Amino acid sequence: MNMLKSFLSVCFLCFTLTSSFSQPFWHRVDETLIKMRHGDTRPIIPSKYKTFELETEKFTTFLQQAPLEFTENFLEQAITVSLPMPDGHLEEFVVWDSPLMEDGLAADFPAIRTYKAYQKYNRNITARFSTGPNGFHAAIKQEDTTIYIDPYSTNDAHHYIVYFTADHVDSDLANKVLCGTQDENTHISTPQKWGKRFPEGKLEMRKYRLALACTGE
Repeated sequence: MNMLKSFLSVCFLCFTLTSSFSQPFWHRVDETLIKMRHGDTRPIIPSKYKTFELETEKFTTFLQQAPLEFTENFLEQAITVSLPMPDGHLEEFVVWDSPLMEDGLAADFPAIRTYKAYQKYNRNITARFSTGPNGFHAAIKQEDTTIYIDPYSTNDAHHYIVYFTADHVDSDLANKVLCGTQDENTHISTPQKWGKRFPEGKLEMRKYRLALACTGE
């Protein structure tokens, strides 16, 4: 009986450890092997990018274990997932569930989930990503660069491109003036004095409702 209890304890420990560490849901894939379906288009084609295949169902199921932001000890309970980088390697990120929609709207669209993360070995590299009917989308901010992860084509939830935003300029906008202002260098003689990002004491969080309208500019 004691041996059985020991065996079950070991199995439970293994399961817990497996759930806590990143899983290999992303795999490099040769672009020539990606078959586009009839009617699919590619709205985003950067000058440089890497292609990956995602085990979408397993990935979204695993993300359901992510703790809800601002619940007790949510950072300690955060899960770890690997995300692809533009040079083809995977980086580990610590992830938690970070809803952006108010409860009523989220209830109408339960398939849309949003998450927040930071790189496991460098907290200055942060990420926001989402899963939903239109696939997986991510924005990763590191130093002065931004990385995007987007579906390879419309209606494809299993193949993705990873690229630096600097490597993508929409061909329809490349030679157009989008803003009437002129770029000017601003010289500051004295450094700005910023306050602490995380001041001592209790931190107050405020929520706002946003109505967003987008134009063609």
